[in-house]
Amino acid sequence: MMKTELRYLHAGEMNALSRMLNTAFTGDPDSRHFEEGLPKMWVDDEEHMRRHIAVFEDGVMAGAVGIYPYDVQIGEKTLRFATVGNIGVLRQYRGRGYMQALMEAAMAELSSHRIDVSRLGGLRTRYERWGYEMCGTNYAVRLSKRNAKEAYPDGTGMTFVPVAAGDTAALSFIRTLYRRAAIACERGCDRDLFCTLCAWKNRPYLAYCGGEAVGYLCASPDGASVAEHGAVDAELQTAMLCAWVMQGDAYEIRAEVYPWDAPLCRAIGAVCESFTAVPATQCKILSPDRFADALLSLKSAMTPLVPGTVSIGIGGFGTLVMEVTEGEVRAYRGEDSPACTVDALTVTRMLFGMMPPDLCAPLSEQTRRLLSAWLPLPFSWNGQDRV
Repeated sequence: MMKTELRYLHAGEMNALSRMLNTAFTGDPDSRHFEEGLPKMWVDDEEHMRRHIAVFEDGVMAGAVGIYPYDVQIGEKTLRFATVGNIGVLRQYRGRGYMQALMEAAMAELSSHRIDVSRLGGLRTRYERWGYEMCGTNYAVRLSKRNAKEAYPDGTGMTFVPVAAGDTAALSFIRTLYRRAAIACERGCDRDLFCTLCAWKNRPYLAYCGGEAVGYLCASPDGASVAEHGAVDAELQTAMLCAWVMQGDAYEIRAEVYPWDAPLCRAIGAVCESFTAVPATQCKILSPDRFADALLSLKSAMTPLVPGTVSIGIGGFGTLVMEVTEGEVRAYRGEDSPACTVDALTVTRMLFGMMPPDLCAPLSEQTRRLLSAWLPLPFSWNGQDRV
């Protein structure tokens, strides 16, 4: 008789997890796809391994899912996030309900840890059933050698030096710049920070100008994709990206900038070949009041907001009230009758996504007017922060 077991992993089971995931995703247990792609997660101790729930059939690990919690600073407020990811089931065990069992266990874990927002990457229609929807906005930038040379005909005077794992001074500099971002994840110790910068085989570099470090970036091995970048100001950050494409082999590079960074958007937007809005990630909003409160407050710090109050009923949550007055901006769970009622997926698209609110749900004129003035909220996601 077949015996199945669903449980947390423990120290000593890292190699079994690695081989199972690599097999499920690449067909080769020794491909090192996950070790090289997400080096931060591979520590064979109780803390790291208990972030994974696995299903066993007759003692063999058939599948697993990871739940990775962390704090995210949004403006002046701190929210608890968790990525749900690295979910895989070996081919020979598919069709037995194991993925559903793993996702149900992951959703229970989110609830028990009082997570405000969970995110993941994957097929939209696969994960909508668990409450995940496209969320936030990133701006994808294309920057060519021609763009850069037009902007800096005499060059930028910048040079790039690779960052090593044990370079504490360089990592401290990078951490300081990263923490200045309006939306920033807690990245842990220097080892975790370095592994985050190196996720998916990216390589970190410091940028120097006049003998001083002025910025950093991490880029793909061919240099054509810049996964993360930061500098002491927007002009130097733009010059750094232009220097990178001018000095590299690739004719064109790709990078992302974020809606809360208006100075950089203005600077790079005046130089780049194209500037395209793309969905930031997929999120399950467990605390829409806390999430909306943090983002509305961040938006109000960026630009004055039209005063008013909007009440939205959300299935499974209640009434979300968003309120802007002369002296206060806030969002909270209210008791009044809402102006409209939508499901959780719709409110994610409407309040936290890219589309105009009245294209997501029918709205009264008052609600449409206020939401159109307040939205989009400036949520973004850096793909390096996956675990």
